[in-house]
Amino acid sequence: MSNLDKILQVLHKNENEIILLLFTADWCKPCKQLKERLSNEDDEYAKQLLNLKYIVIDIDDPDNEELCDKFNITNIPHQIFITLIKNNDKYEIKKLDELIGNDKEKEKNELEELNARLGENWLRF
Repeated sequence: MSNLDKILQVLHKNENEIILLLFTADWCKPCKQLKERLSNEDDEYAKQLLNLKYIVIDIDDPDNEELCDKFNITNIPHQIFITLIKNNDKYEIKKLDELIGNDKEKEKNELEELNARLGENWLRF
């Protein structure tokens, strides 16, 4: 089973929920900082994402090449908010938004935009 298939399984189990895909690499300092922030309960960004499921994807793992190609990953850290939607009896991955880099102000603005588009409760399942 490919890692893309595993992502699809997670999406099917969490249908109608938003999943964060976090593309990183071990050698990437901004990636390490972002992962630390996401695990820090006192970080404002982490607090907003508290109930959000996320999957960390190592871009250097050959098994993740298909995922990197599918989501056009060219820079890291790269965060993609996705959900599974049903369209004419077929399921499709819908990309809701993406963030590239580790910029706290940009993240804040992007989350505010997502809140405006999806409603204030989209992060609280």
